[in-house]
Amino acid sequence: VDSYVDLPGMYDYFNIEGADLKIVENEKAVPEHVGVLQFSAGVYPSSLKGKVRIYELPKMIKVGGRKLRHWSEHTAFALGMNRSELIERKPIFLETSQDFPKLHSFKFKLKPSTYYVLSIEKGIKSASGFVLADTFEKVIYASPFPKKLKLMHEGNILSLSGEKKLNIYSTNVREIEVEIGQLLGDQVQHILTQTNGDYTNPRFRNQYQF
Repeated sequence: VDSYVDLPGMYDYFNIEGADLKIVENEKAVPEHVGVLQFSAGVYPSSLKGKVRIYELPKMIKVGGRKLRHWSEHTAFALGMNRSELIERKPIFLETSQDFPKLHSFKFKLKPSTYYVLSIEKGIKSASGFVLADTFEKVIYASPFPKKLKLMHEGNILSLSGEKKLNIYSTNVREIEVEIGQLLGDQVQHILTQTNGDYTNPRFRNQYQF
């Protein structure tokens, strides 16, 4: 009985399975862009040093009398964008608990609603000795942050003394409209006896419309 086993070559096994920009919330619940690289095999973080480059594409360029504002791999590479004429952004890779993970995350100084060329040079070695045969390039887009608005503190009752301020956190919101109602001192019992829950989200027990 004959059997055959395909053995991967040094240059045809190791590749990049995914590369993108994602919006995540940090430990302070503030959204930020994080780049993600997914390799087919584990890579030491030190192997990526100086091999990952990011170039900022212009907001607009004229091509044949037309204004181009949306980039793709085809348009960016077909136009032969000279890397020396583009602004280069240095990636800062995030620490990981694994010695040679497949997934690597990084940050860099970027502008929302902007296109970038992500370039990963060939020659990177995986932890198992396989080599990235070809340079990988992709156009990535830093999408604008989603609109977000919330009170900074749990609870929404102003104290009788002090500056009486409500701290509000917002992202990508230009204007807000705030409506504040005053509860009369001799009517507090209605809130206490007719609701469940807490002050941030009271639920009235009866079918009354307030």
